[in-house]
Amino acid sequence: MQKYIAHLRSKPHKERQHILHLAAFGITLVIALIWIATLGVHLTKSVTAAPNPNTESAFTTIKDNLVEVYADAQAKNDALKKAAVPSIQ
Repeated sequence: MQKYIAHLRSKPHKERQHILHLAAFGITLVIALIWIATLGVHLTKSVTAAPNPNTESAFTTIKDNLVEVYADAQAKNDALKKAAVPSIQ
């Protein structure tokens, strides 16, 4: 392998670049062929997900958390306004 690399190093830059492009194309082609070969296996498997009975409660939890964060931010904003601007009495 070292002899081959040394042989490649002795070639002109354009030729080395050409060999590099061919090697990159070859590797990409092999990966694509493997992907296409296994694609049929993946498409024929029927994967059905079990229905999630807690879907509604998950969205409700997210909504409740967002409402809580908003209320907390609103309270902190109000506290900052009161601290920054003293009321005139």
